[in-house]
Amino acid sequence: MKDIVVGEAVVTGDRAVVPFIKEIELSGAGGILYSARPVALIVAETGSTLLFRLDTGVSLSEETIHKGVEQASDALKRE
Repeated sequence: MKDIVVGEAVVTGDRAVVPFIKEIELSGAGGILYSARPVALIVAETGSTLLFRLDTGVSLSEETIHKGVEQASDALKRE
């Protein structure tokens, strides 16, 4: 199992959305299978940032959350 990956920011209108993705590696007789699923989303607007936890069983470090917030903020500044 791998760490949480901070995905690319998607800007729509005046909002930026950044996914937090959990990557999973499964190995079996047929080889290796990779899977990924979103576990949280950062939704940011100017002056407001929300964290939506899609899987409460997965813990997010402060560093990971901070990275997602920075990425969302940077994406809004570019637009």
